[in-house]
Amino acid sequence: ISDKHRLTARFNWVDAASDILSRAGNSFTFGNGGYTMENDTYSTVGQLDSVIGDNMANEFRVNYTIIRDARATPGERFPNITVGVNGYNFVAGTERYSTANSLDQDVLEITDNLSFFLGKHTLVIGTHNEIFDFSNVFIRDNFGTYRFSNLDKFATGTANRYELSFSNIANEPRWAAEFGVAQLGFYIGDTYQMKPNFNLTFGLRMDIPIIGDEPSYNQLVEDVFGIDTRDMASGNILWSPRLGFNWDMAGDGRSLLRGGVGVFSGRTPYVWISNQFGNTGIEFTRYYVTSNVPAFVPDPDNQPKGFAVQTSEINVMDKNFLFPQVARIDLAYDRELPWGLKGTIEGIFTHNLSDVLTQNINLVQTANDAWDRRAYYGARRSSSFSDVIYLKNTSEGYQYSLSFSLQRRLPNNGFIQGAYTYGGAQDVNSGSSSQARSNFQYNHIGIDANRPSLTASNQDIRHRIGIGVSYVLDLLKKHPTTLTFFYNGRSGRPYSSRYYNDENNDGSVYNDLIYVPRSEDEIILTGGTWADLNAYIEGDEGLSKYRGQIVPRNSSYEPWYHRADFRLLQDFSIPGLEGHKLQFSWDIQNFLNLLNSSWGKYQYVYYRGDVPLDYVGVDSATGKPKYAFLKTGTNRYDMDRLLSRWQMQFGVRYIF
Repeated sequence: ISDKHRLTARFNWVDAASDILSRAGNSFTFGNGGYTMENDTYSTVGQLDSVIGDNMANEFRVNYTIIRDARATPGERFPNITVGVNGYNFVAGTERYSTANSLDQDVLEITDNLSFFLGKHTLVIGTHNEIFDFSNVFIRDNFGTYRFSNLDKFATGTANRYELSFSNIANEPRWAAEFGVAQLGFYIGDTYQMKPNFNLTFGLRMDIPIIGDEPSYNQLVEDVFGIDTRDMASGNILWSPRLGFNWDMAGDGRSLLRGGVGVFSGRTPYVWISNQFGNTGIEFTRYYVTSNVPAFVPDPDNQPKGFAVQTSEINVMDKNFLFPQVARIDLAYDRELPWGLKGTIEGIFTHNLSDVLTQNINLVQTANDAWDRRAYYGARRSSSFSDVIYLKNTSEGYQYSLSFSLQRRLPNNGFIQGAYTYGGAQDVNSGSSSQARSNFQYNHIGIDANRPSLTASNQDIRHRIGIGVSYVLDLLKKHPTTLTFFYNGRSGRPYSSRYYNDENNDGSVYNDLIYVPRSEDEIILTGGTWADLNAYIEGDEGLSKYRGQIVPRNSSYEPWYHRADFRLLQDFSIPGLEGHKLQFSWDIQNFLNLLNSSWGKYQYVYYRGDVPLDYVGVDSATGKPKYAFLKTGTNRYDMDRLLSRWQMQFGVRYIF
């Protein structure tokens, strides 16, 4: 605009779709059980950078984004069906979470940073504000979901479990949770150059999430549990102080010590707030029927209703809930080494201040199992509700990492680099789902479902190795050829070993960790052999070292994953057009698998839960637990069919 003002405007449009069909070694989903994630995103950004006088500058930015996400399902609308066959599941029909699932978001971001250059101090005073409007349609099991215990039951249409959710709002069969949120952020920071070779940075940030709407009020929930469904974590301030330093130890840039300590918050997961709006017990009726299950009805629009006992899921939260925050300390040392190398060693330790914990407060503990002391839930505080999921905070959990890296620049913008990181992470719930109920029922537990133990987190990756090499060749004069090779290797992700069914009667068939028997005479096997079960236990240190105990969550680890990617870039200048060129690219992803079909395979455990045992009950004569061993062979992992294949792509780019 002028010598002191610059205006930038940008518009982005993304139209995308992704087909998803989940299959695993113990679960086969037919083609109509997949779905397509459809996305349209429109983003408009305007930024004004201004110089004000001799010692001030300002950056003002406005961003308006429109996001439209929806799920499309293939084939005809049909109820979701699961048939169990000897520990395996066959799934057909419309995916149960995609029957009515869409999310519209309108987001306005306003940011302003005012900088003052005051001698040795650079002071920044700023604000970053995000204003959201959400419209979230989510009605799981809207076409009906049936589970059959075997093929004979399926043939007669006799299910052992039936689930259905539908809207109670007149003329709104696809009722949406609509609410607005303002995330207000204010901060001040100062970079103080105490000495020519020492900088000190300190500051304070304040974030205030304000929820502008209230969920519906459910009198029965307050009468039974003393919790108001309208309670929201609105206006709860997140304070984030920070302090950092950068010390050029010799003053020549060859030896740097840097670090810091502070409190940090990530992007707020507002889908957890949406759960409270969509599950008050007012807008939806949800059935979870396990006795007197109705006969199968194939029509998705005329599913059985009107049960004498209807159950609804309720989501509530602690009104003092704070969105996740951590305290973190970091220390790093950078050093220039001989032969043009630069080395770095860095350590980071993070402790949770306010992590997420979900509890089902409708559960009533009635006993402890005699043989493993596991809590057993034989009743509910209110028969009007199935699950009452309560969202609260916990400060348990930590993460740490120690990294080493070496790098060297090569001629013509080439490089070689390598890094190794050792780390670990522990928590009580990794909060990996958008649904409150899923965060409860997929969190593997041992003794008490509402008091999960501090164990390895889903993010507990112990070892990571990265190597990159890029070299520029002059094969064609004035037309550079760039060859790049990246290798990434990591140790396996953690996973748990759980029962096939609901051992403790907490309403979830996905979360009960197994008891690892010491010997054959401690249990009664109703399926499989002790030799096979014992070999399976001994084949995994995450099981064998917990003989006579309930195995901890995430005690086992998947195999290492190795991947290498290759890229070739070839530039061509365009005669007569200075600064214009064509760039051709050739990429090979998972290059190792191209070299050898046994390399580059990605093996994993489905949903982080291995299912070796079916808990059949307790033998009345001996008091021993009865197990059926479900595994055949020694392979306990599934293989990702796409990530385990090499892929190739070609591209062309016009640069001017």
